[in-house]
Amino acid sequence: MTETANAVTMLGSLQKAIKKVGLKKITDMLDFFSKAKDDDKTVTSELIVKTVCQHFVISRSSLLKSQKVSGETYTALIFLVNLLKKYSMTSQKEISIFIGKSPAMINKYISDFNTMQMTLTKIDKSNLMMYQNLDEKINNYLNK
Repeated sequence: MTETANAVTMLGSLQKAIKKVGLKKITDMLDFFSKAKDDDKTVTSELIVKTVCQHFVISRSSLLKSQKVSGETYTALIFLVNLLKKYSMTSQKEISIFIGKSPAMINKYISDFNTMQMTLTKIDKSNLMMYQNLDEKINNYLNK
């Protein structure tokens, strides 16, 4: 393909995306990726999403696009947000833009994780062990 054909294809894709999710979201996402200081942040973020999806046997779209989340998906989102916060993102707003959830929801996932660490019911202990397993996998991969 020529450069012109690539540009036309890209503009067509951009137009479809704007129609589908809205100009504000597309602008925020483009802003986020253009401000990334290096590709490591994006690669790390993608690795975390992939690792969490594999662990919970859930597709990326099911994890990030679903409007109503409960059970395993909710736990996966809690883990995802906290791992992103720990390894790649600098702010809750950046995480919000990256995963397409509101900043208030990001704050709730972080708060729920902190509660999970403090209450330590039988289920919470199991979830924390899963989180530690994911954390260790990501840490090992990044420190190779």
